[in-house]
Amino acid sequence: MTYLTVRSRFANQGLVSTHELRKAFPGFDKRRLVEWQARGHLQRVINRWYRFTETPVDEPLLWFTANRIYQPAYLSLETAFSYHGLIPEGVHTLTSVSSRKTQEYHTPIGTFRYQHLLPRLFFGYEVLRPSGNWPVLMADLEKALLDYCYLHPELRTAADFAALRLNTAVLRDKLNPARLADYQTLFAHQRLNLRIKALLSVL
Repeated sequence: MTYLTVRSRFANQGLVSTHELRKAFPGFDKRRLVEWQARGHLQRVINRWYRFTETPVDEPLLWFTANRIYQPAYLSLETAFSYHGLIPEGVHTLTSVSSRKTQEYHTPIGTFRYQHLLPRLFFGYEVLRPSGNWPVLMADLEKALLDYCYLHPELRTAADFAALRLNTAVLRDKLNPARLADYQTLFAHQRLNLRIKALLSVL
């Protein structure tokens, strides 16, 4: 098994897991991973996940990595706010929600944070392809707002939401009230509805 063989099979996706390697190449010797890291071909992201060093560490790779290293998950919360233009600054921590337990990884390429949502609330995302064939799951604007309000019960008043400094002009322009109402019905959470009402009062 040579590095070039692995590169030709997986480099177009930016990173690869040991599970993928064993599935594609039965009998794969994981000692090759140590060798290829020493030669600078691969960089370990977290246990069992490796980045091809020739792939730039840009936003599409970080998004794709967030989706892949802890599944199922989709980008939401502050990362989705940034994507939808609700906050001006870049987000240094990649934030996602997952039906698995809350988790956080500090890696050589960034910090990846996952917050738990009930499996029945795992919906409301779109599939982006910012780098061609790399599919990325990103929360709709409305679902990102609901996820955030659901996971931050301390937000209760209009003043609380005003303090978040969301771009209200963008929010007024992009918010789909019908979709938001549909998603709220699926959450079936009265206190969440009160938080959303407080949020909308600042628009």
